[in-house]
Amino acid sequence: METSISSANVGHQLLQKIGWTPGNGLGLNQNGIKSPISINFHQRRQGLGYEKELTTTNESLSIHSNPINIF
Repeated sequence: METSISSANVGHQLLQKIGWTPGNGLGLNQNGIKSPISINFHQRRQGLGYEKELTTTNESLSIHSNPINIF
């Protein structure tokens, strides 16, 4: 990341409450990461379980000829 997180950021404030200071790494010996984790942000509106190609086959749509009675 090019810029540091502002002190108004909630995560920044939480880290400072547990003793972290800007410029130091995370962890017990402060030798962990020093910069925020970068993420890939997608602006597509495709929820969980989305598949690129929605294909249906006879196997996935097979209807059982002998239904099971559970009562």
